[in-house]
Amino acid sequence: MTPQPAKANPGSDSAEIVPGAGSLSIGGSPATLLLGTSGYVALLDVLGFRGLIGSDRNNSAVITYLGTMERSLANSEIESIVFSDSIVLTKTGREPDSLHALCEICSRLMYELISVDIPVRGAIAYGNFVRSHIGTSVFLAGGPILEAYDYEKKQDWIGMMLTRSAIKEAHEIDFPKTCTTALYNDEAFPNLADALKWKAYVQRARIPLHGDSHDGFAIVPGGATSLREMTTNLAKMLERLEWLKIVAPTPADQRKYSHTIEWLKATLLSTWQSRADDYERWLKDHPPAAAEA
Repeated sequence: MTPQPAKANPGSDSAEIVPGAGSLSIGGSPATLLLGTSGYVALLDVLGFRGLIGSDRNNSAVITYLGTMERSLANSEIESIVFSDSIVLTKTGREPDSLHALCEICSRLMYELISVDIPVRGAIAYGNFVRSHIGTSVFLAGGPILEAYDYEKKQDWIGMMLTRSAIKEAHEIDFPKTCTTALYNDEAFPNLADALKWKAYVQRARIPLHGDSHDGFAIVPGGATSLREMTTNLAKMLERLEWLKIVAPTPADQRKYSHTIEWLKATLLSTWQSRADDYERWLKDHPPAAAEA
């Protein structure tokens, strides 16, 4: 069915809105509607934002924050809205590649923000949402935003998880099998980038919640389809997280960092370092075809 434009009632500022995409005028201002859209939504919260800006007399921290956001999202198809300490990213489409694109951006954004001592926590959900442009403003609402918000608030670490709706919608991906550190040399190493497509950005985790924990899947900060680059990024993340833990104001805040450090160090970094060594040894025995020629 071809989407029809929303119809404004003659002589009034109200409008009869029908599902689909279209345009109308609200109070004389142009508005573009995008209704009945389904896709994946990521919501990230900057932790300690009040303290960040409270001592920021010349706005340098805010400028760093916004500049990092701009660089991380450059040349991306991901739509974004930033309001103070809240970041909302959306990617339309229900196919797994849409979720993967959002996971990859979130991995990059987490890495870049933590690199400049700005910790974030968040969640990714799937569902129907409304995104509309009204003049120079953007309106965004829908179930997945609320779901992502609820899951973000439940977590007790510096991290980002996939919610149940996101995992269920991308059911073509066997997450328990795909998003692990398992790599089989002769199967994975010839096409390493393909083998790491999901593994580099999403990994199984025991996600700490306030007063409980959740067995699920989390975004890996600094993901890359190069094993050596990934281990380098993880090492940098751990260094910054260790520092942020030291300067965290309360034991509860320090606990958040401890949970994340434990996951990255015990589950991911040592394993990927070992696999990177294996890959380099494998390359010596299997030189690229161009080198053999």
